[in-house]
Amino acid sequence: MESQLLLSGRQNYNKQAISNIPPNVFIPLILAIMKRDQVRHCTLAERTGFSPSKISRILSCKRPIDTNTVYMMFNALSIDLMRALLAVGHFGDWEQYFDLDVELISDLIEVLPSSLSKARSGEIRAKISQSGTLVLAERLSNMIATNDREIARRQLEHPIEGI
Repeated sequence: MESQLLLSGRQNYNKQAISNIPPNVFIPLILAIMKRDQVRHCTLAERTGFSPSKISRILSCKRPIDTNTVYMMFNALSIDLMRALLAVGHFGDWEQYFDLDVELISDLIEVLPSSLSKARSGEIRAKISQSGTLVLAERLSNMIATNDREIARRQLEHPIEGI
């Protein structure tokens, strides 16, 4: 019997987004995470409630995979849905899942709406133009790069033993 996947608010929000992407394109990412975390087919079967043969057939592309199965595997392997959507759906490359910038963008997508809503509370909200959006993105990118440089500087000044 297949287990039911409990979706967090963030995952539930993106359910429609993933349905526009063929589920089989996520298989290389699933396999990479399994290899990285040393998760065997039988372990994934236990975590999802699928039979080991079903897992094996899905991962070898001998059986079609549907969106709900992708969710269940993501949940079982702790794959971040937003990062996977960005990597596969936006960038078209599952390996981008492991890029720190994609991870940061995913984290920003999670927290920015509530932060922005709080900051703009009681204000008259205006649409920001495409060029304005580009300026904001450049400013944020520069802030992040400045933070990276500061962290690198601190690490050089005060190295941590064993790292």
